[in-house]
Amino acid sequence: MSEESKEKSKFKLWLENFIYHYKWHSIVAAVLIVIVVVSTFQMCNKPKYDVYVMYAGNADIKMTRGGADLSEYEELYTAIKRHVGDKNGDGERTLNLLNLFLPSAERIAEIEALDDGTEINYTLVRENDGSFRQNVTYGNYYICLISEHLFLEWTKEERSNPFEPITELLPDGAEYTVGAEGGGYVLPNEYGVYLSSTPLKDRAGYSLLPDDTVICFRRHIKATSKVGGIKSEVYHENCREVLKLMLADKAYE
Repeated sequence: MSEESKEKSKFKLWLENFIYHYKWHSIVAAVLIVIVVVSTFQMCNKPKYDVYVMYAGNADIKMTRGGADLSEYEELYTAIKRHVGDKNGDGERTLNLLNLFLPSAERIAEIEALDDGTEINYTLVRENDGSFRQNVTYGNYYICLISEHLFLEWTKEERSNPFEPITELLPDGAEYTVGAEGGGYVLPNEYGVYLSSTPLKDRAGYSLLPDDTVICFRRHIKATSKVGGIKSEVYHENCREVLKLMLADKAYE
């Protein structure tokens, strides 16, 4: 037997012995390696959005087209994206729009009273409620379009209010009133503005939302270090600039 054959036989015996004694250790190690590789690949290929926007409220924004050129979701997405620039410098303008159907008790009663076969998916509503409460407290969704009942619930106590005053985000010199109908922008309180009182109200996409929809802006959460590859403080300021364009009905240039 040649030296090469002897070496191969020794290696084969060693390998068989190793597998016999460490089979399960090897399997576990291999599985862990696969998990690490897959997780690393997914993280490297995870989209980096320029802006995150959340809608939550009475409007059941349809995700399917139903024969139309765009679905309701796509209409709203397109309308909001008009104000979004390439904030993270990756060469693309990207938006993450979270769509949560979260009706008030009054809206639920109205839907249940209909005699057209419309039903409410209560499981989905419960899931949406949990998602909303999580994202309105912390996370990346700083720009929020939410129904009045949600807005008033979260701003009635200062200690639990996640929103910043809205007046500094209105166009320079804009007229506004707080708590009453009037000229210019109408604010339910200092932390939000009714969409119906802004120049956006008749725009495609925005016009799908109810008149009591409130536009508001969450305070910066320091727990998040980076969003979309940039520092959270910079991301928050980027969101502020996007919201200013929205409230002025200006496209990003």
